[in-house]
Amino acid sequence: MGYFVHLLKNWEKHSPLKMVKDIAEASFNIDALYHYRNDKKFFSDGSIRHFTTYIGNSIQNIDEDNGFTFEIEGLDPTFFALDFDKDFDYLVPGEKLCSLAYIDKLDKDAFELFYHFCYEYLKINTDEYIYLDSSTRPFSWEEMKKLSMYPYDKDWLLKDVI
Repeated sequence: MGYFVHLLKNWEKHSPLKMVKDIAEASFNIDALYHYRNDKKFFSDGSIRHFTTYIGNSIQNIDEDNGFTFEIEGLDPTFFALDFDKDFDYLVPGEKLCSLAYIDKLDKDAFELFYHFCYEYLKINTDEYIYLDSSTRPFSWEEMKKLSMYPYDKDWLLKDVI
């Protein structure tokens, strides 16, 4: 069973190209395999609609259980007309947070890799959040800094701590 995880960010600051660069940098910083899948889709105006990247432990074992795939979305104007930009307002009011990148299936085997990735990614993007669908609140950069002061806990993402 995998967990659905959102990378929440203010939609007004979203750039799919910056996001892919930041994901690559975070992956590099933790010595993870970064694989860009050339499956880009575009809106009619030529802007990016969707693409995917994979982060894994090893090039020898490209497996969703040992890594995770980010689905990265572009900005769809109809999205805002339907008020989807307010879906996560209850988590951090007034921040205009949207799930513009998500992991459809994060397995427990990849939690440690994801932990290290989150630390590096949020260090680059301190105003973004990681949110597990079944959680009551998102993880911020400040929380990741605090978590990093303790020994790694394999269930870190499932706990509401700090």
